[in-house]
This record gives sequence, C-alpha cells and structure tokens, in this order.
Amino acid sequence: MSITKGLRFVIGIKDPIHGIILLTRNEYDVTISPFFDRLRYIKKSGLANLVYPSHNSTRYEHSLGTMQIAYSITKNAMEIYLRRYRKRWRDEWSDEYELAEILQLVRFAALLHDVGHGPFSHTSETILRQILERHYPSDFKELSNLGFNNVHEYYSYKLIIGETTIREAIIDAGINPYDVASLLSKNYPNIKELLLKPPAWSILRDIIDSQVDADRLDNLLRDSYGMGVPYGLVDTDNLIKNIHIVELERDKLMLVTHIRSLGSVEDMLDARYKMYRWLYYHQKVNLLDTIIRILIQNLIEDNYVKPDFFHYTRYVIDEINYIDDNYIVNMLRQAYKESSERYYLFKGLFNQEYLPLPIWSTFEEYVAKIRSIGNNDDPYTTAKKVSSLFNNDEIIDSFTENLKDSIDRDIEVIAVTREPTTPYDWRGEEEIFFYVPLNKIVKMSEISLYIQKLVEMSKKYTHFYLYFYIPRVKRRNLIKLKNKVEETFLNYIKENKNNDQ
Repeated sequence: MSITKGLRFVIGIKDPIHGIILLTRNEYDVTISPFFDRLRYIKKSGLANLVYPSHNSTRYEHSLGTMQIAYSITKNAMEIYLRRYRKRWRDEWSDEYELAEILQLVRFAALLHDVGHGPFSHTSETILRQILERHYPSDFKELSNLGFNNVHEYYSYKLIIGETTIREAIIDAGINPYDVASLLSKNYPNIKELLLKPPAWSILRDIIDSQVDADRLDNLLRDSYGMGVPYGLVDTDNLIKNIHIVELERDKLMLVTHIRSLGSVEDMLDARYKMYRWLYYHQKVNLLDTIIRILIQNLIEDNYVKPDFFHYTRYVIDEINYIDDNYIVNMLRQAYKESSERYYLFKGLFNQEYLPLPIWSTFEEYVAKIRSIGNNDDPYTTAKKVSSLFNNDEIIDSFTENLKDSIDRDIEVIAVTREPTTPYDWRGEEEIFFYVPLNKIVKMSEISLYIQKLVEMSKKYTHFYLYFYIPRVKRRNLIKLKNKVEETFLNYIKENKNNDQ
C-alpha cells in the first residue's frame, strides 16, 4: 500500500528554493484564509532587507517551504519504518488515521506553524508576550501550561483549533484540528480529542520542531538565498533520506539520523552558527529590530494602535485589512507626521543617514576595544560582564547623562544586548541522535568533536552593541564624535568596574 495514496494535489506554486510546491484542495483552502494570506505581508526576518536588499522572504513562502520539507522527511522516514514495523504501526500511531492522513496531518502542521506571528515576525515577539501577560492573563496561563516558549507558537495553536476557515479546511480533509495543533506544543496535550498516540506525536513533532527539523532547514536555505551567501546551502537531500524512525522498545519511537549523514548535520549546524553571526545578530539588523520595537511601543502608548490588535483574534480587521508589517508602517507614518520628534527614529528606516551610529560593528571589534579594561581577565569574560551591565535601564540612563556632559550635546543612546546563542542546544532531549549500524544510538555531543568546539566557541560570543545619535544630525557628521563617545564609554566602564570591586 502506498503511503501517499489518498493525497490528491490540485495546484502547484513555484518556489525558488524547492521548485514547484504542490497543494491539496484543503491545503489551498487554508492558504486563501485571511489569517494565512496575512503572512504574505509579514517579512520573515523583520527589517533585514534594509541590510540585505534581496532578502525579502515572507512568512507565507517560508510556511510553504517548511511544509514541503516536512512532507519529504515524513514520507521517507515512514516508508523505512513500515518496512520494519508495518504490523505494529497501528499500535504506535493511530487507530483512526490511515497512512496518507498521517502525511496530511504533518503537512497541515508545517504549513500553519507560523500563522500566529505578529508584524515583523520575531521582532514583535516581546510585544506579543507583554500584551498577552497584561491583558489576557488566562491565555498567558494556558500558554505556560501547554509548554509554549513563544507567543506566536501559542497563537498558531489557537488559530488552528479555533479559526473557522482554517479549522473547517482541516476537518474537511478528515483530520482532527487538535492533532495538527498539538504538534506545535512542547508537551503532549492532555486532550481527549487527540487521535494521535504519544509515540507518533513525538516523532511528528520532532519533524516540525527539533534540532534538525523542517523549519530550520527551510530557514537556512531561504535566508542564504535571500542574503546571497553560500553557507546556508545545506545538503537537505542527504539529510532527508537519512532521517529514520527507530523503535527503542514497544510504544517508544525515536527520530534519528543515520551516521552516514553526520557531515551534512555538521554543515547544517555550522551554517546556523554563521546565520546567527551575520544575519540574526548583525549589528544593523539588531538596531533596526530594536527601533521598530521602540516605535511599536510608542504607537501602543499613544493609542495609535490598540493593545488587542496584537492578540491573534484581531489579526484580521476586515477582508482587506490585516495587522501586518504594512499596517504598522502606515500607523508610524501617521504618528511621525503628528509628532516627528517622538517618532524621530522612524526617519532612519527611510533614510539610513539618520540611523544611530554603532561604536563598534562586530564582536571582534568590541572585544578589541574593551581588552584594555579587563586587566588579567579573559577578554570574553569581560565582554560578557560589560554587556550584562548594560542590560540595566538605569545604567543606560546614567551613561547617557555622562555622555551628554562629556560632549556637551543632546545625545541619545541605544544599547542592544543579546544572549549568546549556540547553533546546537544539547540540553535534555534536545540532542541529535545518530543511528549506527547495527542498532546502536549515539548522541551527537559524544561523537562530533567539530560540533563540540563550535558550541564552545559560540558561547563566548556576547552580542552587545551600543549606538548613539543626535536628532537631525546625519551619520557622516556623527562619525566626528565617535572617538569621544568611545573614550567616554571606556572610562565609564572602568569607573563602574572599580566601584564594583
């Protein structure tokens, strides 16, 4: 029996990464839902296109790409699994679903995994969390109980089970919306409506969200394409063919990668590390993300945008108006016209000559500048201490006042601190497991010296940037003040370091 029997594709969408992506009728119905159509107008990487002009990917195309990869992984892994365990698959997967319906289920989950994103994607995540916690306490409690780390994941979960057009398309395909939504949760939901059994749920969830998942693979391929860089070109074909489902014991399944694809996994994690260095934590991308968050907060405080517009139930205003990137930009244009001083930073998004100027542009430059104040300390340790210091709003305000006195100008400061992010998080069950013939399972952290060193190195990178600006003064004129700003910064750090001692 063919695993794909029952899936009927009716439309194809051309994609620069995956070629033609085929859709079933019910999947197409999901894509024309206003909540999914809204993803066409949400940039995948916030304002990164202002740094990498060709990087204009949206959550819409990324969702399609994630579905395509998830489908390929599931189809290949299930075919190998069935050759070994066909007689027991009902016991471990579902009493209700046929094989093709398992594929359809995971395709829906991958397609809808990002439908809950706010404007500018991850850039607005902190705003979503603040509003959910302050204005929707019961939802915030449910988010925690279900084990979601991010609000947009919880919003996707709620839209799948509650939004009429999406829910009906899933039900019409013979799939339980709760099973689809459950694959976005960190924990197996204690919901009686679920038709997926726990072993199957854990496997399908790992295909959607794990260390080697469809989401991350499409991100790497799409981001490298948009940026025009070669290091995201992972050998996905090799990975897909070597992701297997193994039975550890009865009713316990594990998603593993065959040892012959170790090199491809190492390349993927190396690419992920470089993407963090040069895209997600690029100094100007971080600045632009911070600016748009500051401006959105101002919009909410000034009542240009209501807080509930950042709740998933209000994402669609009417048939032609969504809460998306365009909506926020239009609100900012209106606010800038009425109060150009309060919304001054908005000007820099259209004329980058008015963007704040960084004291340093890379982590290496940062370490070189503060090396002199670390005495005998490891410079990376000093770098982390300084960045932690500037996580405090009082310190930022204090330094700003110090700087104003030093240069005798009305200068403003923006500090951006980001915790070091490793390309591979091997806490608990987040390990990548490899299958070594015959029937041996080993952890990646135990067999890959390359990844061990990469993780060790990446933990040292403290992503901290300090920017300064004077309203209505162009960056080319700010450069004249850069040495003085840097000198004031280093002196301020020395004084605070001495006071701490």
